[in-house]
Amino acid sequence: MAVGDAMPDRISVANTQQDGWSVTTVAGELDIFTAPALESQLLPLIGTQATEQYAIDLAGVEFCDSAGLNAFIRAWKRALAMGCRLILVRPSRRVVDLLRITGVDQAIEVLDSLPPAITLSGEAAVNTPKTPPAGASDSGKPDPVA
Repeated sequence: MAVGDAMPDRISVANTQQDGWSVTTVAGELDIFTAPALESQLLPLIGTQATEQYAIDLAGVEFCDSAGLNAFIRAWKRALAMGCRLILVRPSRRVVDLLRITGVDQAIEVLDSLPPAITLSGEAAVNTPKTPPAGASDSGKPDPVA
């Protein structure tokens, strides 16, 4: 088998939208043979979706080597170049240790869960009302009682 040939029984990659994030869920083993499958699905999405926030969900990753780390770094660099945010979420203890030992966690944000999406203005994008609630002025402060 040539490097880059996908090994479907060793990796699965799925892209979904969740709470303002484009989430790429990875399960299986990330190595020199399977990392290209992750990159081929993730890299073309970055900067082309309605969202500017991308997460790689690693909960199902059983093994990751330097090829997997390189895939994360390439995706993160592409996100930066496109003005987007990329994070890693729900890695196993083994993957967390790898990210720490290699220093990747110093560059790419690693979280236990998907945070609320943030707009360019820095406000939470999830459940942001389009109009002020009843009894509030446009400033967001309650209207004075007459």
